[in-house]
Amino acid sequence: MNIKYSQKLPQDASVNGKHLSAAQDRSPDSTDYRINTNISNREVQLIITTLEKYKDIAIACRALGVSRATFYRKCKAHGITASDYI
Repeated sequence: MNIKYSQKLPQDASVNGKHLSAAQDRSPDSTDYRINTNISNREVQLIITTLEKYKDIAIACRALGVSRATFYRKCKAHGITASDYI
């Protein structure tokens, strides 16, 4: 939920679909405070930066502390082609 657009609810109120859709209908220039989005963006930055720095997938995997399988799975999930950054 976007903290900037969240509403303070009474203690006895619960969050329902109306509240969630209001949080999702925020303006496109607002900051995204969702955890999954921030983690995904950070993963992309780390993968690309590490590839550009080391120019070798095996060394990049060691620097990131992940196996090659995990590295390639993350690249595929984020649409990163490792050879573009080597």
